[in-house]
Amino acid sequence: MIILAPADILRVTCSASGTVHVACHYTDKSSTQNTPGMDLTAITNTTPTAVTTAPAIAYQKSGPDTRFRHVSAITVANAHASTSQDITVEIVRDSTAYRVIKATVAAGAKIQFNEGIGWGT
Repeated sequence: MIILAPADILRVTCSASGTVHVACHYTDKSSTQNTPGMDLTAITNTTPTAVTTAPAIAYQKSGPDTRFRHVSAITVANAHASTSQDITVEIVRDSTAYRVIKATVAAGAKIQFNEGIGWGT
């Protein structure tokens, strides 16, 4: 399970230029509601790229309602026809990057995270 607190960022960094597709499935949770969603990102460079962020803190009449993002699945696919990529997935909290996984992904292959299973290919 990957939980993003307010202001957290889930980001992906690639080792080479080439297209990498990222799909991030999540549910934004609060004390009053659960809202499913998905972010799609295409990465074409080596710059760390935010693929999803946690929702901001919201305030209700009865007081603060801290929201968080529960990430249930992530797919990182190397769409390049011939170049492998070293893919790094990190959570950034308070300007500090925490590595979740780093893997070499062959051309046309993918890595994915599924809640209850973990990371695999």
